[in-house]
Amino acid sequence: MDIDPACNPMILHNARTMPEDLYDQFDHVFASHVLEHFSYWETVDVIREWAKVVKPDGCLHILVPSLEWAARMVLNDQPTKYVLPHLYAGHVNKWDFHLAAFTMRLLRTQFAAAGLKVVAARSGEYMINVAGDTIKAEQHYVKGVKVKDESISNNVEFRPNNGVDSEGNVDRGIGNNLS
Repeated sequence: MDIDPACNPMILHNARTMPEDLYDQFDHVFASHVLEHFSYWETVDVIREWAKVVKPDGCLHILVPSLEWAARMVLNDQPTKYVLPHLYAGHVNKWDFHLAAFTMRLLRTQFAAAGLKVVAARSGEYMINVAGDTIKAEQHYVKGVKVKDESISNNVEFRPNNGVDSEGNVDRGIGNNLS
């Protein structure tokens, strides 16, 4: 699904809303670096829409750029020039703008507000391409389950941005232990 016809998507559609014929059709829905392209005031509604196409007990997976990483870079004595594309996107077409930014805590809170049970939350590195250069930045990954029961408990183990759990184990990768 994409709004840009130049991408030749299977479904040409704005991801702000989901087509009703897709409701409850997918075990997993994955949105990588998409949510930040919607205004911050509508991101909970967008997550709620995406959850509509997930089957009961299915999962919504979202990756977004890390606002914590960007803040550390901005406040660094020698900030990287790449923090601005991480925060604001590349501005290469009319859709390539970031309108929201996320801390891990905010993203998890928005999943809960959208009615999803958070079952995994990790921060880790990703590669960003800017003007021909590839650099490491940080992203957040959250996995939420669409539960039938409206009383959602989001008592998932939360590993803060520093990636160290209560036992001192470091987890910087987003691809580990996501089940």
